[in-house]
Amino acid sequence: VELVFELDSEVYKVVRELNKAEVYLGENPAPVAITQDEVTAKLTEKLGMSRVEFFNTYFTGQKELGFLGNQKAAERRRFISKVLGYEKVREAQEKVRTDKNSLSNEIIGIKQGLGDYESLETEKAQAQSELKQAESVLAIKKDILDRCVMELGRLHPAWSEIKEQKEEFTKYSSELKFLEEKIANLKENIENLEAEKKSLNGKNNRFKMLEPELEKYKQTEKKLLELEKLHKQEFEKQKVQTMLENTNKDIKNLKIKHDEVLKSIKTKENTGILANELRQKIDCLKTEIQKLWSEWSSKKHEIKAFKKQKEDELGKISNQCSLIEKKGKDGECPTCKRSLKDDFETVTGHFQALIKTISLEIQELIVKEELLNIEPQEIQRYKADLEQKEKEFEGINRLKIVLEQELKHAGATKDEIMAKTALKADYEVKLGMFEIGFDQAVYEKLKNEFVGLKKANDEAISLKAQLSNADKVFLLLEKTLKEMQSEEKRKLEIYEKFGKISYSQEKYSELEKQVLSTEQAYKEAEKAFIEAQSGLKYLKEMIERILKQEAEFKEKLSLIKSKEKQLNHLIELDKFYGHFLEKLNNTARPDISEIASKFLEELTDGRYSSLELSEKYEINLYDDGEIKQVISGGEEDVANLCVRLAISQMIAQRSGRPLSLLILDEVFGSLDENRRSNVVSLLHGLNNSFEQVILITHIDDIKEGLDNVVKVEYDEEAGYSRVIIQEINGKELVLA
Repeated sequence: VELVFELDSEVYKVVRELNKAEVYLGENPAPVAITQDEVTAKLTEKLGMSRVEFFNTYFTGQKELGFLGNQKAAERRRFISKVLGYEKVREAQEKVRTDKNSLSNEIIGIKQGLGDYESLETEKAQAQSELKQAESVLAIKKDILDRCVMELGRLHPAWSEIKEQKEEFTKYSSELKFLEEKIANLKENIENLEAEKKSLNGKNNRFKMLEPELEKYKQTEKKLLELEKLHKQEFEKQKVQTMLENTNKDIKNLKIKHDEVLKSIKTKENTGILANELRQKIDCLKTEIQKLWSEWSSKKHEIKAFKKQKEDELGKISNQCSLIEKKGKDGECPTCKRSLKDDFETVTGHFQALIKTISLEIQELIVKEELLNIEPQEIQRYKADLEQKEKEFEGINRLKIVLEQELKHAGATKDEIMAKTALKADYEVKLGMFEIGFDQAVYEKLKNEFVGLKKANDEAISLKAQLSNADKVFLLLEKTLKEMQSEEKRKLEIYEKFGKISYSQEKYSELEKQVLSTEQAYKEAEKAFIEAQSGLKYLKEMIERILKQEAEFKEKLSLIKSKEKQLNHLIELDKFYGHFLEKLNNTARPDISEIASKFLEELTDGRYSSLELSEKYEINLYDDGEIKQVISGGEEDVANLCVRLAISQMIAQRSGRPLSLLILDEVFGSLDENRRSNVVSLLHGLNNSFEQVILITHIDDIKEGLDNVVKVEYDEEAGYSRVIIQEINGKELVLA
């Protein structure tokens, strides 16, 4: 749907689809709003009211003329207040009340956080007194700390000197101890190396004795390897011979099985032919059963339909008979519409005879229907025959499955026989390839000789490996002897330096005791001084905090006074908005009543000249100065229409521009011809407020008083609607 309209000299185009919406302004190709929510918000902003408010004000739908009567009193008051723009005052009042409550809570919060001013003063005086005492204690602790520093300055030179002497004494003592341990280890290593040297000389002599056996070992090993190769071939030969014999047995067994399977297959050769014959018989039986069942089912449906037809006919005749009996002799014939009078008995008797005849026919049909509910014996006989044939077919199918398996088994057995035959030929070829000449006795003799020779060879190899390190052992012995001589010389030099040190352990211990005692006193004095400083700092910070709290207390008092002044202003403003809104609402009812009364006088040709909205916004009509207690539906519609027009005109006047649209849908239903004419005349007089007034109606006799008529017709033959625009001169333009 696309809608183009003009508002405040600006042209808008609204485009809405199922899941899409856009608003365009003027000739600008880009939309100013693109989503459904944005479009709704944009139109609400431009019109100054929501969709519901717009329709309730400018659009009157079918059966919606009495919109005030469909709402409660509070809802009527709120609705009229909102459409006339008075809700802005209520919104401002709500904003004021929100600010008032927020400010009140803020003042309460500030007061709760004020604290006790007298307690602050007491705390400040006590802290100042403690500050003076802390300053005096700090001076005493400083004097003690200074004396400890002077005493440490006197002791440190002598203490540093004796510590250096102790370090040299400890150093040379440690070196002498290390050298003594090292020299002892070197002596032990020399003894071990000399013993190892002696052992290597003996092993060298033994190796020379074993050298002749090494060559004999190699020759024996070579011969033994040749015999082992022949021995291995003999083992492989026996293995192949055994496999050949097993293969011959397998071939024999497979041929026996193959012959048995072929015999079994021959007994089942006619299975396929039998299966096809049975399949044809089964299909014929199914076709015959389906044919008989269709005939049986058709008869049942035919009887059922005929019974339903008779029952409907009986019901119709019974209804007609009841109507005639109810009206009696003064009634009319349902067919020719003449008075029955003397023919009453004849007509009713005829109907009763028909009812009896049709009832008997229905009973006969019920009996036939019950008989047809039993399945015919011929169908049952065919079904039993079909079941027997299907069982036979199932047995033949099982034989076919067995036959297929046996055929597969026969093929597999044949393939296996061929594979075994090929394997047999391969084994026979391998047997002809083995060498001949293995002697088991010679092989066992050489093995026994080789055991002794291998023992001598292993010993020789071990001795050779041990003798390979002989040179390293001799060099290490020589190096160790030289190192021991060097360390003994170093030991004599350290003994000489050690004798020149004048160190006294007693003097060191006494001086150490004095230094430790003085350092402990210094630490305690330093700790006490720091604690005194911390206490003094804490008291100064406490006094500073108290002074800050005093300043904050005075600042909060000033802030409370300022906010209480603002709160009083908001309280007065809330009262003003309440009175102002009440005044606006009280003024709105008389204004609407006055405009609606003018419309009422025109519509009723002066019969009713006064209409008033009560405090509950209920419509009261005055007849000769008194409220009319009972009004007709037409009078109520006229009154509601006048109120609707009055509200619309007030909004148009107060907006400063004529809103061009007013739509009335089927509002003439309960009005007589004269009042309908008056309504049309009244609407012609609304041109100053509404340039476009659209009436939707099915009443043809009012169209002569309208400027333009758009008629919508549905063409049943064509299958679509068409629009006919009828101009004043009577010409018609058809838009199909």
